[in-house]
Amino acid sequence: MQNINGRQGASFVQLIADGSATYGYGHISRSREVADAFSESGFEVEYINLLERPSAQLTDHGRSGLTVIDLPYPDDTWLNSARQRGNKVIGLDYLGQGSPDCLIRMNQPLTEIPCARLLFGLEYAIIRKSIRNATASRGDYVLVSIGGADVGNHGLATAATLSALGLKAILVRGPLSGRVENTFTNVTVVESPPDFPGLLARSSWVVSNGGTTMVEAMSLGKAVHVIAQTSEEERFARPLHNSGLLLGVGSHHLRAPTEDEITSTGFRAQNAVDARGSERIVKLGQQLLGQDQVPS
Repeated sequence: MQNINGRQGASFVQLIADGSATYGYGHISRSREVADAFSESGFEVEYINLLERPSAQLTDHGRSGLTVIDLPYPDDTWLNSARQRGNKVIGLDYLGQGSPDCLIRMNQPLTEIPCARLLFGLEYAIIRKSIRNATASRGDYVLVSIGGADVGNHGLATAATLSALGLKAILVRGPLSGRVENTFTNVTVVESPPDFPGLLARSSWVVSNGGTTMVEAMSLGKAVHVIAQTSEEERFARPLHNSGLLLGVGSHHLRAPTEDEITSTGFRAQNAVDARGSERIVKLGQQLLGQDQVPS
């Protein structure tokens, strides 16, 4: 997907995202949602998925616009290219040193990252429309989804632990996850299911990594136990657990929660994630281009 729309004379935004079996798939899935949000707000959108188009370059529109960079590694190449074209730049979890006009994260960075403006918090959680449109209910299974790549290959072991606890589990393997051999009772393995939003919405509770899937589940009012794929995910998840927004963090602490824990944790989680992250990012982009006021 490159040009989502091409409205003549419209403001344009270029979005760059990447992912891999090493870095996961969350940056790609959430940036697609941001691209759609800009398109729905009247922007001409150019979306560059570097996993599919590793040699892509920014299009020169002959006028300045907006560039949104969502990369899981430090790289100032795209920011420098955007600056050469006179573009304003938003960095999502930006790790480079090029100083975007606005750096947006869900948690405060561990070290200082150069930027003109830093915004962070769960209000910037990007929730896909398919998740927002899903109707939450309470099923009889635990959904296990350790990201689109399952970087540490924790998914099957987690599902096996749940099976040993006498719980029914559905293990979702994402597009960058390798195949696994399932020999466990009460465990169903599904590969990149098209009805992932429905599976998530109908689960009893969720075990996920500490990224996109976690906040999507929280937005549906699901109680979540986090198996972090990286030290950064763990740093993000720990304070949420301490605030009562998660069931727990870490494979060693995985257990069957009580009904009250499932209900109360899910309630607090849903109140913390209002699913308006994409909307806020679009408003910030409009503000940078002089089109709108500071977003709420």
